[in-house]
Formats: sequence, C-alpha cells, structure tokens
Amino acid sequence: MDDVLRPSETKRKIVVVVVARWSGGCRLLSLKGNQVILMEKEGMLGGTLFHAGSLKRLYTKDLQHLAKFQNAELSRLGVEIRLTPMLRLQS
Repeated sequence: MDDVLRPSETKRKIVVVVVARWSGGCRLLSLKGNQVILMEKEGMLGGTLFHAGSLKRLYTKDLQHLAKFQNAELSRLGVEIRLTPMLRLQS
C-alpha cells in the first residue's frame, strides 16, 4: 500500500472523463500529487448513488451520504470538477 500513496516522481496533469464511480481513482491520483480534472457528462457527481439513495429501503439514505462525502473529498483535494462538458473528439 505504501507504493500506492508514494508521490509521483513526475507530476502530471490528468483528465478523467467519468464513466462510472471514478471518484476513488481521482482521489488516489490527487493524493499522489497530480493535478486532476474530472469531467462528468451529467449535472452532478454520484448520480447512481443519489438515485439509489432515494429508494425507500433500509440504509439506502447512507448511499446519498457516501456520494456527498466523495464530492467533498474531491473538493478538499483540489480536484477540478467539470460538469456537463462539451467534448469533441477529433480523429
């Protein structure tokens, strides 16, 4: 585990285009000293967790708390979050 959290020898600017549940990866990249930009096509992060947390079942509200914690942690680490970016792929 020590190797995972060792600072990167070369600091990089890393762009992560969110597919699903990338907050953990972004957090780790940021802890290693990289500048991370997270791009999400939806209007918020943690969409699946927030939606699942709205179900009327035991403990599902905890999922919304988890999503809020993840968002706060990314902000604390300085991860730049861009919601609904217009991406254009060039060939």
